[in-house]
Amino acid sequence: MTEQALISVVIPTYNRAARTLAAVKSVLSQTYKNIEIVVVDDASADNTLEVLKQVEDPRLRVIALGQNRGGGVARNTGIDNAKGEFVAFLDSDDEWSKSKLEIQLSALLTSSDDRTISFTNLIIDDGRTQTLLNNMPLQPDQKIGDYIFLNWSQAHVQTSSWLMPTGIARAVRFRDDLRIHQDWDFLIRAQRRGYRFLHVPQHLTIWRVDDRPDRVSLSPERLDRSLAWLDTVRGDIGNNAYRAFLARQAPAFARLGAYRSIKWITIAAISGAVSPRTALRLFNQVRGAIAKASTKPVISK
Repeated sequence: MTEQALISVVIPTYNRAARTLAAVKSVLSQTYKNIEIVVVDDASADNTLEVLKQVEDPRLRVIALGQNRGGGVARNTGIDNAKGEFVAFLDSDDEWSKSKLEIQLSALLTSSDDRTISFTNLIIDDGRTQTLLNNMPLQPDQKIGDYIFLNWSQAHVQTSSWLMPTGIARAVRFRDDLRIHQDWDFLIRAQRRGYRFLHVPQHLTIWRVDDRPDRVSLSPERLDRSLAWLDTVRGDIGNNAYRAFLARQAPAFARLGAYRSIKWITIAAISGAVSPRTALRLFNQVRGAIAKASTKPVISK
């Protein structure tokens, strides 16, 4: 590994023309210049491909998929076409601070470990304000699922913050069939293979949450997929992490089953998986969701 290593930046996109262009520009503005950008368009119905033609930079490549296959396939396509020694991922509606890749690559090179996935702190942007999110320290032997689920608001290992050797991405890959929890699934399976994690404490990734249509879905199908996925990683997380995961999901699915949501939170609180304060907040969120159930139809998906 050298400081002049080529970094491949994979940007999957679907119907986000303006945001994708902004994401690409944030990569081209990086202080680290030895990069290539691989945008994988997942059969967008908007003018994403036309908009990207505005970018006259040979470091940008655009791959257009013939049909919509989901984020996993799009990211894997980018991985397969990456020419760099390292790969980073950027969701099409997120952006980076200008020094993100330079700082993160330096941290990886300093670690002298080619089996490490690095991630940064986040700046969350809701369209009105920006908030700095500080992650808790990740312990060397800590299960990544426990780290995330037990420290929910202080353990954001978000896809757009990752940088890793390309060999790791090709070994782990994203599940083509998974439409939910793709990032957590990748991380847990990576740790299962013996890969490690490095937290870069600077706030270098701008995570936009203002207008994502997939931010919250209340369909029974989504709940079923979420629970089915949880079963696949049950052996990779501790009991309290499992309980905390269910409790944190409870408000989103309260209108599909209030009793189940209340049960999840209660069990998590009694076992210590979530704090009393967190449990109270989750109970209030469940109550609010139930109150809205009579005025809003359940979204089918």
